[in-house]
Amino acid sequence: MRKAALAASVSFAILATAATAGTAQAESRGTISCSTTGAEGEVNWSHWASDYSSIDLGLHVIDTAADGHHVKVRFVSENLGHVRTYWPWRSFYDGSGAGQAWYTSAQNGRNGIYILGMQVARYEGNTMLNSRTCWRQ
Repeated sequence: MRKAALAASVSFAILATAATAGTAQAESRGTISCSTTGAEGEVNWSHWASDYSSIDLGLHVIDTAADGHHVKVRFVSENLGHVRTYWPWRSFYDGSGAGQAWYTSAQNGRNGIYILGMQVARYEGNTMLNSRTCWRQ
């Protein structure tokens, strides 16, 4: 599947989503929003067709608490064999009321990416204080 520029979203909704079981999906774009104490996050995707294909991602995080802790966001996927992949964390250290966005892509080999999710967390150093995982509805 050809790659295209990801349309960035800067709005952050607080929408908790639940995990869903499913078969192969094919969507051109979508958004998952997630929040936990002190952090809000969002992942935007485009050009996802499951089997063998690459998915373009925009990861966004906002620090919502003036508590001296930093926040992180990451993409989570599940393949056809129900194996989850926790992609690398993206960290934001600049304080409450601000955030950051990262643009990347992911590909999960022969078993594809069938379920999309994200994780948002608040950290003190290398210690996770709290987190939440949200899934595509």
